[in-house]
Amino acid sequence: MRIALITIGQSPREDVMGELRRYLEGVEYLELGLLDGLSEEEISSLKAEGSEIEYVTRLRSGEEVRVSRRKLEPLLERKLNSLRGVDLAIILCTGEFEVSPKIPLIYPWEIMASIVESLNPRKLGVIVPLQSQIEYAHRRWGSLCEDLKVCSWSPYRDREPDLRELADRQLVIMDCIGYSIEHEKLVSRFTSALILRARPAIGALLRVLRRIW
Repeated sequence: MRIALITIGQSPREDVMGELRRYLEGVEYLELGLLDGLSEEEISSLKAEGSEIEYVTRLRSGEEVRVSRRKLEPLLERKLNSLRGVDLAIILCTGEFEVSPKIPLIYPWEIMASIVESLNPRKLGVIVPLQSQIEYAHRRWGSLCEDLKVCSWSPYRDREPDLRELADRQLVIMDCIGYSIEHEKLVSRFTSALILRARPAIGALLRVLRRIW
């Protein structure tokens, strides 16, 4: 099995791969970034305009960058369709994209949504990186619970979060691939809820793929 791991920022994403690599033992993989090889001007041109949905990612330098989902989609489609000898791709982002790849493409948010559906929490909390994503998160996750609270906290900035509003949640989703185990520990200071992150969700899928492929 050969897997392409695609970040919407620049590769390598050692912060992500440092956690995922243990799930990839015996698996051939390559890591790619949608912003690899782009100039500062080209990256700047990918900013969201008006009410466009924006995602946040990281450059190779560690710098946070915000990008438009609409403007990323053609980059993702070209990247996917340029792959050769790859069985499937995993997008290292919890966002959604409208693309038509020639190979299977796995979205971590769909894995996480399936877990939420199976747990059927009444009180759900969601953490997103950007204030501008709060309404988007309500649209994505609101149908999976009776009571939803969404707050923002970027994993790419050195800022202590204030997540006291999540204290009464039964399940908290950390809705960005950038959230690490250290971020999870910070969240656990504010709530005793079960915490769901993207990286372990991807890891669980990789374990299954290694058994059946």
